[in-house]
Amino acid sequence: MHALKENWYEYYFTGNRYGHITSNIAESVNAWLLDAREKPILAMLEQIRHQLMDWFAKRRLLDTNVEGILVSSVAAQIKHILTSRARRYRVIPANDVVFEVFSTETMSTYCIRLDASTCECAEWQMSGIPCGHALAVSLELGTDPQIFAKPFYTIAAYRQTYAAAIFPPNVNAGDPVPCVVPGDPHGVDIPALLPPNVHRQAGRPRKVRIRGGAEGGDREKRTFRCAACGNTGHSRRTCRVRV
Repeated sequence: MHALKENWYEYYFTGNRYGHITSNIAESVNAWLLDAREKPILAMLEQIRHQLMDWFAKRRLLDTNVEGILVSSVAAQIKHILTSRARRYRVIPANDVVFEVFSTETMSTYCIRLDASTCECAEWQMSGIPCGHALAVSLELGTDPQIFAKPFYTIAAYRQTYAAAIFPPNVNAGDPVPCVVPGDPHGVDIPALLPPNVHRQAGRPRKVRIRGGAEGGDREKRTFRCAACGNTGHSRRTCRVRV
């Protein structure tokens, strides 16, 4: 049994990577929740909800005055590629959608297909942001280079990501007035929900997750050697051998 190249080799991956590594995103969210994790379950959920409400509200205000169709970070990246790389290439069209891009510096050629949004360098396919060869074709055609980026980098897609609001638990989405129902709505006496009994383990609680083998968690620990006697297992300060 062997893994297919589509499952481990980025060049042949058929999906979209969005230019990010998933573990890095998980680490950021984990650090973002460090304070909430120390609280009881209900208080923890409430703090996470408050943080998410604030998170969504702030991101709705980002890129409100940006010109163009892409988010500002991707638009700036495309502008940098245009000025630093794209203008150095020579473009030879085959037809309306197929172009050959020639580099006078490296003497290399790359085939561009606009109908499939592909380049032989594979940079366009992997990140979704047009490479220098694709942007050279954009300059040759006189078109807006931003239309070559994948749709998930557009401001419209960004707005849709944070369009759904997070409401407090006692407010309906269509009614801004708190909906408070007096008494027990089901006519059943429900006892108060008490927090669970928690038995804390000895020592300080761990805040950093245990890394897996693929992340370097199985690497051997560094062996310290005494500078006085040369043996391992202790330092010069605790060395019992006097030289």
